Amino acid sequence: MHQKILTKNIPLYAMLSKRLWLATQSCLLFIMLLLSPSAVFADVGIGLGVGTTGISGNLTFPIYSDKLNIRGTINGFSYDTDINETDIEYDAEVDLESYGLLLDWHPFGGGFRLSTGFYSNKNKITGDATPQDTVEIGGTTFEPEEIGTLQLDAGYGRSFAPYAGIGWGNAISKDQRLSFSIDLGIMFTGDINVDLTANSPLADALPSVKVSLEDALKQEEQDLEDDLAVADFWPVLNLGVSYRF
Repeated sequence: MHQKILTKNIPLYAMLSKRLWLATQSCLLFIMLLLSPSAVFADVGIGLGVGTTGISGNLTFPIYSDKLNIRGTINGFSYDTDINETDIEYDAEVDLESYGLLLDWHPFGGGFRLSTGFYSNKNKITGDATPQDTVEIGGTTFEPEEIGTLQLDAGYGRSFAPYAGIGWGNAISKDQRLSFSIDLGIMFTGDINVDLTANSPLADALPSVKVSLEDALKQEEQDLEDDLAVADFWPVLNLGVSYRF
């Protein structure tokens, strides 16, 4: 009986917990603004950048004096490239897309800064390949007609990516309206997930070929993920320019 009552109350409990969390965060933000009233009417720095996260747009607001700022960033870019894996060449497109919220601490009140925060990371790679010769997939050899066209989709298993880095530049410096910046850090992205599929009319017509090809693709996915497991981070190197209003 008690178990049924508790089970029925789980959605209500979750809703109340969420509201309590939001109320707590709102109170903390209000207290922070009271402690730093200048943040409400502060100058704002608007910037543009380019680097390993793509082309970026940034907004910077001061939190405390000239030593602590909060920075929001939107990043994006797409480009075509060739990816060669196990003698299969994919015509690929790399899509860079991420959204960041960072705290910039200027311990000496100048340009040098320590940054931490997080990104919503949506970077991904898609591509396709049509082999013209015999190739090996997942340890099994296939003829081109057995494979047809391969589709590659690679992305990160989670979007939340903590960030830590150092840099130079203060977008809301009182000394100058126009400033330049550099960021050097690491986005901790987690593991990459790889999905391989084949559009093969021959495999669709021959169940034995289809089963063999699907098993080989699963093994190839695992091999690629194992090869990329050591790269569970995204290096960040960005250059930018900002203007203080």
